[in-house]
Amino acid sequence: MTEKQKLPPGQFGKMQPNKMRPANVRLSRLRFSGWRWCYVAVPALLAVVLVLARPADSAAPAQQPADICAVPSDYAAASLPMRHIRAQYKAGKPIRIVAFGTSSTAGSGAATRADAYPAKLQSALAKLLPGAKVIVINQGIGGQSSRQMVDRIEDDVVALEPSLVIWQTGTVDTVNNVDVEEFGNAISQGIDILHKEDIDVVLMNMQYSRRMELLLNYDPYDDMMGAMAAQSDVAVFDRLGIMKYWAYSGRFDYDNVPRKDRPQLAAKVHGCLGRLLAEMIYKAVR
Repeated sequence: MTEKQKLPPGQFGKMQPNKMRPANVRLSRLRFSGWRWCYVAVPALLAVVLVLARPADSAAPAQQPADICAVPSDYAAASLPMRHIRAQYKAGKPIRIVAFGTSSTAGSGAATRADAYPAKLQSALAKLLPGAKVIVINQGIGGQSSRQMVDRIEDDVVALEPSLVIWQTGTVDTVNNVDVEEFGNAISQGIDILHKEDIDVVLMNMQYSRRMELLLNYDPYDDMMGAMAAQSDVAVFDRLGIMKYWAYSGRFDYDNVPRKDRPQLAAKVHGCLGRLLAEMIYKAVR
């Protein structure tokens, strides 16, 4: 059994990476108009995952581990080198990173922008690289597809001269049922623009909650992102797999959290994502 398959105790069936769910739960998309499968494009979904809730079930909460952020090591491993940011670090130059994304990058659901993962990444990476000047610039704008992001990549990213871009995308395309090939073409074009400017790229895939999995089929878009990453030799930060692992190991209960506790929960999730990103980058540049 691989490390990813060594899951916490509980009722888990046979798992595959990015496909984890209890064996006794059958998930499906919503069915409309008789035989046709359709996808629901609801504006509220653009804030995604951390906003839908109902009263908590009566089941006792799972025992929390000592490190609530922990995941199997290969979920946040950088399998590809980040040579440009590594060169900046080895030369003692400032490390400039742009977090390029949509509402979750901008901080939707968190109490403040300072609670979003880009800010958490900056503080965590600064601790891992003492003496280095780490700058993380948040360029998240909610509601944009990958194509719309490519249209602003020159002005909002390249002009800032980063050595690394973390490109979070895919949720808006899924919600709006964008053609999967077009989604892939946009990612490929964006990566090419960044690589021509000697900028390293890490792609970040979608968020996860059980309820969103009932409404949306992320798989074709996640698979396309993985294919484009492999084609362009860039790493993927598997946020979808990480958050699914957390959900089914009882770390963060997105679906049964009271409204008053949502900002606090979002801050914890963003904090963990920022820390795992920092650890991934640290391993690639040291």
